[in-house]
Amino acid sequence: MKNIDTLSKISSVSGSENAFAAALIEQLPEYCRYERDALGNLMVYKQKSSDSVPKVMISAPMDESGFLISSVSENGSLKFVTVGNLPPQALFGKRVRVGKSEILGVIGGKPIHLLKEKERDVIPPKEELFIDIGAKIKEEALQYVQIGDWAVLECSFGNFGKDKIKGHGVHRMIGSEILMNLLKSEDTGDFAAVFSVQSMAGHGGIVTASYSVHPEIALFLDTVKANDFPESGTQDCVLGKGAVLSFMDKGVIYDAGLYQIATETAKTHNIPVQFSKTPQTGLEAVEAHTVRSGIKTLTVGIPCRYHRGINEVVSLTDVENTENLVKEMIRKLTHD
Repeated sequence: MKNIDTLSKISSVSGSENAFAAALIEQLPEYCRYERDALGNLMVYKQKSSDSVPKVMISAPMDESGFLISSVSENGSLKFVTVGNLPPQALFGKRVRVGKSEILGVIGGKPIHLLKEKERDVIPPKEELFIDIGAKIKEEALQYVQIGDWAVLECSFGNFGKDKIKGHGVHRMIGSEILMNLLKSEDTGDFAAVFSVQSMAGHGGIVTASYSVHPEIALFLDTVKANDFPESGTQDCVLGKGAVLSFMDKGVIYDAGLYQIATETAKTHNIPVQFSKTPQTGLEAVEAHTVRSGIKTLTVGIPCRYHRGINEVVSLTDVENTENLVKEMIRKLTHD
């Protein structure tokens, strides 16, 4: 929990993952070798000798959704474009941190007392929103912010109810935490760990990383949509019931052998898992499984309530069980 809290304080909007990667590099065991590619992916090799080539790759994203400053208005307000799926109805009035100085701003728009009757039930498009940093004129704003700067939502991270955590970009923290723990574990075989970039901006990072590592098998750690909130209809994925496995997601059919290994491993070691009936979208495996001559893939999901929203909620018990499942799978895949 302490390390997750530390990572939560580091912003890493797609394309600006360097500080997050640096924090991870500081934690790497001495026996691991690492490199970064042109896009910024952090690739770590846990191997007994420099001559061995790990056939298994485990990946988790480092980036989060956010904003890029596209222009500065004459009145000092900032126009922006979103990076990742941030719905406009969730943005109005939210606090953000902008630029390298992380100056505080507020997402604003036309106030409700100035809206016409027919406008009050209409969600304002993103193009009508702006970021207010308290500047009166353009020249004042440009003292703190430049066009092309990133901005990130200012959301508190912490405990939520019993055995849960909440915050923005939770997926990057728990995936990285699991992957780091696997690298530090002394009883797993050789594998390559990828902390990927730009998962929120088209998954370009995992494509180049997969090409460089060239694994036979790849497991992807990511949060998946939990449907256990009121009026959600089907209770497909539920917090507290373990990792989520699926034989396919939108755009990818997972390797049947890996799926079987995952289910058998869970049964053998009494690790709770649940099975998704609804294909998930936006996962890294979709882009990675066709790299080079193809990669056998499987996503091991952590159920997440309010997935990719302003405040995501996950169960720490699910995080622990997911880590245990992947650890046992690595043992089997690397020792067989």
